[in-house]
Amino acid sequence: MLNKKISQILPKEYNYKKTVWYNKLASDITSNKRRQLLVAYFSTILFPAVFLVIDLLSGENRYIINYTIPLLILGIVFFYILCIGSSDKIITLTILTAFAGFFLAAYLPQGRQVSIFIMIAFTPFVFNLTGLVRGAIWTLFFFGTVALSLTLSSLYILPESNLIFADYHLLMISLSIVIVFVLIYSGHLQYEKHLHNLFTILIFDSATGLPNKDTMIKSFPQNKGFIIAIVRIQNFSTLSSLFGYEIAEKILLFVAKTLDEIAQRDGFSCFKLLGHEFGILINEDSSLLTRQNIDDLLNVLWFELQSIKLIERDQEFCPAYRIGAARIQAEGTADALSRADIALNMADKLLLNIYIYNELFDDRIHVRRSSELYAMLLDNIRNNCLKTVYQPVVNTASGDIAWYEALLRVRKRDGSYESVYNYLPIAKNTGLYNQLTRFVLKSACEFILNTGNDVSINITLGDIIHPGFMEEVIRICELIRDKKGNLIIEILESEELIEINLSRRFIQAIQELGCLVAIDDFGSGYSNFSTLLNLPINIVKIDGQLMKSVQSDIHALSMIESIADFCHKAGKKIVAEYIEDELIWLLNELNPRKLI
Repeated sequence: MLNKKISQILPKEYNYKKTVWYNKLASDITSNKRRQLLVAYFSTILFPAVFLVIDLLSGENRYIINYTIPLLILGIVFFYILCIGSSDKIITLTILTAFAGFFLAAYLPQGRQVSIFIMIAFTPFVFNLTGLVRGAIWTLFFFGTVALSLTLSSLYILPESNLIFADYHLLMISLSIVIVFVLIYSGHLQYEKHLHNLFTILIFDSATGLPNKDTMIKSFPQNKGFIIAIVRIQNFSTLSSLFGYEIAEKILLFVAKTLDEIAQRDGFSCFKLLGHEFGILINEDSSLLTRQNIDDLLNVLWFELQSIKLIERDQEFCPAYRIGAARIQAEGTADALSRADIALNMADKLLLNIYIYNELFDDRIHVRRSSELYAMLLDNIRNNCLKTVYQPVVNTASGDIAWYEALLRVRKRDGSYESVYNYLPIAKNTGLYNQLTRFVLKSACEFILNTGNDVSINITLGDIIHPGFMEEVIRICELIRDKKGNLIIEILESEELIEINLSRRFIQAIQELGCLVAIDDFGSGYSNFSTLLNLPINIVKIDGQLMKSVQSDIHALSMIESIADFCHKAGKKIVAEYIEDELIWLLNELNPRKLI
């Protein structure tokens, strides 16, 4: 019954019997049935065993055979279940044994009590072993057979049984059986209902009612290709922050309903994945793909989704979508969802509405490379293999070393070291970045204490707002406060400094302890002069790419000159990065006072 219900609302390829949770549940149910069988057989064995012992002790030998044969049969089955286990065949054999035992006891001398016991216990016994539908069928069949045998006995077609009761006895027994049947049947109805609710929780997303991610994976077609796509609400976070959780939830339900309606209309399956992402499965033999190719199909879907708006509280909400898809061959289902996810990430990177995974140019190379970098970086942190090198910052006018810049190096598998530059994106995405900054901070502190030279280190806004980092910087500043060397904190201007007040408090705190503060990569990313106005910066480091453009771009030179003029009037030092010999004469043309 449950299988029929589930098959009506899920893809035909979905087989919940292959899921981990179902196998665990089925294993528990099988073990429970096995215990029930063992208890039932053991209890049944006691009856003929007790009567046999009573007869032997009383010297009565006439009915020994009546007890010995059932005892032998029941004992064999009991030890078989104990050693081998249980199955549907054993359950059926058990029920038939109860059948036979009842009629054997009903027509043998001194078997009346046994037959009454089996008759009353039969209903709960078969319901527990076979379930609701089969239990009801077995129960009706059993009592129908009992009624038929009693009728035939009353017509003298069958021998007279020992089931002869007074009317009130018969009424009490019948009433007991009916009550037991009703209670057991209603109990199993509740059990089936609870089991269905459990399956619903495990199979469907509770918020949207769509099948969940695990269900999607179990629904991949076997031995044939299919299209898998991930649809993401691209502006969900923005809408959520602007209009609140309640509207965000309604947007999620709206998109789920819209996708489900399109899926039912066009004959594909949709699922709810994590967060604000949805999954789509289209069989390769679908009529959708016979009329159009995958590109056209996804474009039509995207345009249809974009054209449907949510109207709530007389306000129109317009979800934006991005789709990543992959065509999966029959033998490539293992990483199907990963391919679609990679395609979606590529759509993000290329700013495309739709991106289809390319088999010829395997986009997973980037993911594998990221995994390798993460493993290498984590190994360096755990085994303390990171190294800091110190690059001199030279005054172009005097040729003297102004200070040293601390640069982090990562040890590779072969023992050599390389720049941390390629590791920075993965470090930021995995939460390792602040650990790298703290390592450089401690190394710089040791360098200052040992050499007495000034050292600069790079930090980000993420470092500033990281719990405990500000206190760590202040602690080191206090440690080197009376020493010859000084610490220069370079804040990356390539990241938007949205926490101006927090950044100002941080800068003021460390400047009071004698540290200098620089803006790094000025002239790139989020650079603007308001940062220099709002923050008490000591040094401005002009972005290296901007410096490289000086020879070929007159506007770059004008921009550098503007920065230099502003900083000179504001009393801030300037550092120009990546200066080659052929650029020194050009920079000197600006004004030696403006560049150091």
